[in-house]
Amino acid sequence: MIVTIGGISARLTLIDADKGRPTDSVGPVLNDRISPFTGRSNRVSLNLTVTRFVRSSWYEILTPKDFTRTQHIIRRIRERFPFTPILFGKTNSHKPPTKAGDISLPLLAAFDSRHVSVIAHPGFLVTVDHRVGNADALVRIDDDRDWETSLIPVFQGVLALCAPDHGALMLHAASLVLAGKGYLFIGNSGAGKSTIAASVDPSLVLSDDGSWCSQNDGDFSLFPTPFSQIDPIPNPGGPVPIERVLFLEKGTQNRIVDLSPGRAMTMLLSNHIHFFRFMAHEPAARAFGLVEGLCRRHPASTLVFTPDFNPKPFFQENSR
Repeated sequence: MIVTIGGISARLTLIDADKGRPTDSVGPVLNDRISPFTGRSNRVSLNLTVTRFVRSSWYEILTPKDFTRTQHIIRRIRERFPFTPILFGKTNSHKPPTKAGDISLPLLAAFDSRHVSVIAHPGFLVTVDHRVGNADALVRIDDDRDWETSLIPVFQGVLALCAPDHGALMLHAASLVLAGKGYLFIGNSGAGKSTIAASVDPSLVLSDDGSWCSQNDGDFSLFPTPFSQIDPIPNPGGPVPIERVLFLEKGTQNRIVDLSPGRAMTMLLSNHIHFFRFMAHEPAARAFGLVEGLCRRHPASTLVFTPDFNPKPFFQENSR
């Protein structure tokens, strides 16, 4: 299966470890989300292999050496981002494993913090070699019903890690098309991204959570993604040039407050790039440069909005 998002085409290979063979089944919900993005390119930028295990613990999947390596990588991430909780290895069961696992990931053995990114999560382990565009993911599920929901964050995480290699960012933001121009609405969970996205026609929504922002000839444009909490995107077109970057803040009246490029950069880098804290040195440096370019070339503001806010008439009235 080949999926193309924002100009990056990823070949997705799914393997059922317990059955010992590849599987084409991604589940009906995920298939509905990614089917508009499949088969749109013959040039593959990224190869992702996802192997699933119906096991209760990472101890039963990884070799003891690789489990230890992963814990070491997590400690390094905690040193870099001490506010980031990472619960790799913890499960709901306190029973000791019946036997140690036998899976070893070569990239963990040759971990290079400049070129290899690692995401360690209670449900999945991802490694990406940015030099060759290869990624491996192990997904731990308790039963088959978890498989589909586990694939979405894995695929999103790998694409987010690799986006800077291709001049792009995946942002924790809603992205809308208003009068042919792109608007980014950036905020943490609960800030109102999905609420604003739901206030306009679905055909104007590119994403309400995982927005793809790509640079081309200096300026930035937006593309649709399947990483959304709303219904599948009805029209996966693009690119749409960015008109304004907005940071969400709930208030008692609708207004915008302009931000300096430096302040916008600080706010974006702090918590609004998907999986930024897990990026290796080189893609993280590229992401930093992309954020700088985005904030220098496009106006950024704080959007203070009320519960009945509708972005379409508001920005028609306040266009500059």
